[in-house]
Amino acid sequence: MIEWAADPETARASGRLALIYFFMKDRPVCRMMEEETFADAEVARVVTESFAAVRLDIEAWPELFEKTIGGRGGLAVAVVDGEGDVVSALNGYATPRVLLRMLEKSRKGYAALVAAKESGRPFELGETYRELGSLRRAEECYRKSLTGVQAAPSHERLSRVRVLRGRIVEARTHLEAARKLGVAG
Repeated sequence: MIEWAADPETARASGRLALIYFFMKDRPVCRMMEEETFADAEVARVVTESFAAVRLDIEAWPELFEKTIGGRGGLAVAVVDGEGDVVSALNGYATPRVLLRMLEKSRKGYAALVAAKESGRPFELGETYRELGSLRRAEECYRKSLTGVQAAPSHERLSRVRVLRGRIVEARTHLEAARKLGVAG
């Protein structure tokens, strides 16, 4: 059984990566996530051993939900570090297998994320965020590298991320810019 902290500060004090579960009361999909995914013995073991777990009602924490996940929704999970930086995020319901994959990828990939942050190269940092599933943070990094030698690949990556985030019109704009700069799409 997972012991959930009531606020993010408790998790940060643990010194471990935090799994934040954003939910909305009385939503069947949230109840399903709790009864199927978080009740799974392997999920509970991995979360308890490797993460600080936080369960937050979106309606009580709307600013944190917006900052962490963005957009709308009634269910999401995110892995964040001690600074509150989003390592990985999933919107909507996740089966135990999908959640376990995300947690393992986050845990194993965190060292690469720290190294990419230290490199000071936004494009490479964006690539690491994208690989870990933190699309919003990847997008921010790609935007920072839209000038100079990384402009064409940054536009191309922004196009892909925008599609994944459901922003097709914006994706087309970046794809056209990438093509003009010589990246085929």
